Amino acid sequence: MQGARSTLQSALRAEPAKASRLQRGIVALYSRKGYHKTLVAIANKHARIAWTLLARGENYDPNAWQRSARIPRSVRLRFARPQLHDHHHAGPSG
Repeated sequence: MQGARSTLQSALRAEPAKASRLQRGIVALYSRKGYHKTLVAIANKHARIAWTLLARGENYDPNAWQRSARIPRSVRLRFARPQLHDHHHAGPSG
């Protein structure tokens, strides 16, 4: 939580014109959800980043998002949802 608190304070102190994309997002979240929920969200984000880096054996790169293709949310959700109507499945026989 100390890292999350530091990240939040840094984002809140950043000049809006010079704030990073992440800092602007943190400030927006803070204004919508408040202090404690924002801290939990940041700590969760830090944990997911750390787990991914450890699992892949990679080093942290703060600019990695600039190199990845942005996939629209509708496309991501379409592939994440289970298919409810599988026409190839015959169902239980009997």
